[in-house]
Amino acid sequence: MTKSKIILIGIALIALLVGGSLWQKSVTPAKNAAYQKTVTSLMPYSPEWKLQNGEDALLVIIYLPGTGVENDQLKLFTDLAKSYQGKVKFASLDLTYQHPSYSNAPYATVYGVKESPTYILLRKGESAYHRHSGAMTAGELSAFIDFGLTNAPPNP
Repeated sequence: MTKSKIILIGIALIALLVGGSLWQKSVTPAKNAAYQKTVTSLMPYSPEWKLQNGEDALLVIIYLPGTGVENDQLKLFTDLAKSYQGKVKFASLDLTYQHPSYSNAPYATVYGVKESPTYILLRKGESAYHRHSGAMTAGELSAFIDFGLTNAPPNP
């Protein structure tokens, strides 16, 4: 192989490596700043959580970050959290994170999530939970929470 071909291949590899990272930055969603603010205002999910005094349930939104629907659902979720403060703990879980207790399997696999967003409502003292997959309006999400607080979850 000639020296000029080696140089050309080297330049192509460098361009590919640098260009790939530049391209990745350019496809970041336009709403990224607002999205990050919404997500950081929610508590990230942790399997070791304990409900505080007075809290009857934990509601987790499991979502795929960066899409328009999820951005809207996270904003709705955050706004609704204020209405249930002290009664329900609200938390978020990025679908792409890996679960440390299950050989780093993605949370989507561990919880059997096939659609984003998925809502899981776990009542105090129960291992079964209420679950809803897909986007909801504020009224639908509120009804889901109220139903989950007053009705036992289905048997797994």
